[in-house]
Amino acid sequence: EARSAGDFIGSIDGVLSVSIYGDKLHVAVQNKEIAIKIMDQLKVKNFPIEGEREIVPSLEDVFISMVKGQET
Repeated sequence: EARSAGDFIGSIDGVLSVSIYGDKLHVAVQNKEIAIKIMDQLKVKNFPIEGEREIVPSLEDVFISMVKGQET
């Protein structure tokens, strides 16, 4: 189900990236409002949610974002 949820989340405007780690998703968004929208949409689509938390981007996250930005 994580892959299905990840695909769904990736289609939402304002989502910068979605990574799957086992049964968990790491989602980067433009702003907090997008995160709230994602949680609401997951509930509407009946995806199971075990929890959520906001994290500070790691150096790896920043590096990947910069590399992807150069590719486009």
